[in-house]
Amino acid sequence: MNLKNTFKPVAALVCAIALWACHANRDREQTGIHPADSTVTLREDSPATRLRTESGLGDVTVRTYRGTVPGDSNCTFVLYGYRHSGDGIFALAILDADNGLSVAKGTVYTLRGENDATLWQCVTDDERRTFYFLLDTESDRIFWERDETACERSHPLERLRTEETGR
Repeated sequence: MNLKNTFKPVAALVCAIALWACHANRDREQTGIHPADSTVTLREDSPATRLRTESGLGDVTVRTYRGTVPGDSNCTFVLYGYRHSGDGIFALAILDADNGLSVAKGTVYTLRGENDATLWQCVTDDERRTFYFLLDTESDRIFWERDETACERSHPLERLRTEETGR
């Protein structure tokens, strides 16, 4: 038996152990979101978020926004809903200063406030975190807000595009 044949079983065993370890770690790994003052963890294998089927509300509309949020993190917010409804589902991606990517998804509820202010309340699927976005009716912007009462307008996200699908 030569040296090459001796290392084959050892290499195979090392590869098998490494694959097992990667799989075990993946099951335990979670991604944290650090947008402002609190943290939420989301499992990467969470179930799909679904847009409720509604009739009479028009075509499915996809609105995409991009800007910065607290901590000078880059943020992309995508809202999926119907043309004639304020509610829907969302996907939120935050790239922090260390190039760490965090994502969240869940349900959007449209809230009305004083002077007809419109606020999107975005609740993650696991209900651990809620994000708020204030709509600017005069432009194509939304603002990241700390909570439902803050109207600071300090972190704007610009609308990149709106698409409608004829589903």
